Amino acid sequence: MVLRVLALLVTALCAQAATEHPAAAAGIYEANIKVKGTAGRKVTLNLAQDGKVSLRSEMVGKDVVTNAGTWSATGDEVRVEFDGNNPPPMAWKLKKGRLTPKEKSGLTLRRPR
Repeated sequence: MVLRVLALLVTALCAQAATEHPAAAAGIYEANIKVKGTAGRKVTLNLAQDGKVSLRSEMVGKDVVTNAGTWSATGDEVRVEFDGNNPPPMAWKLKKGRLTPKEKSGLTLRRPR
């Protein structure tokens, strides 16, 4: 009985470790935001296979801001933490190529077509 419980525990821990940076979540996600009086803002999130993340926010035709950090995933949740904690950590739910924010004020990102 003890060996069976230990085997189940090891299996669960291995499954959790395997989802830290799942290939299903890695990739590029984008959003285009309409901003009155401008050409808009384009946001690009790049979740690299090695666990690094890059967030690029471009006011089209004007300034570009880039933030770097790390990301992890467990199940269908993707979490991003940026260097210097700016912007603050973010979390999304991954479903069908879309990252839907866990917070109401967040931004939905999609894989480019």
